[in-house]
Amino acid sequence: MDRVHGGVGFEMVEHTGDLAARLRAPDLAGLIEVGIQALRALLFEGTPPPGARAGRGKAHVNAVDREDLLVQSLAEALHLMQEQALFPCEIRVALTGEREAQLTLTGVRADGHELRQVEEIKAVTYHAVEIQEHDGELETLIVFDV
Repeated sequence: MDRVHGGVGFEMVEHTGDLAARLRAPDLAGLIEVGIQALRALLFEGTPPPGARAGRGKAHVNAVDREDLLVQSLAEALHLMQEQALFPCEIRVALTGEREAQLTLTGVRADGHELRQVEEIKAVTYHAVEIQEHDGELETLIVFDV
């Protein structure tokens, strides 16, 4: 389930009672995008069928710092994905300020057959979130409450 290419991406890590992923990207927008990819991998199983219903979700996020921006952005994406059964094929993250982001998720709706929602995540938590720089890239652990 891990998706790491050239050091950028996510890997699932063990966490007692919850789900967790280590995220790594060159910048904050990339870290948010990688976090949404991790959510997608946890939430859905299967592949989008031909002719699947298209879907799109947008969110604007304001935060107090970059850790808050990451958690709030992932919480908004989680809401869009679970409420609409939206499997995002395209993820766009635009930082509109140091503590502001615009998210656009474009994809298809899970049909319950070829593409199914298999996990329910209650929340994106602040537990263990501390964005650090390593070798010119940002990295953090994110914990999802299940």
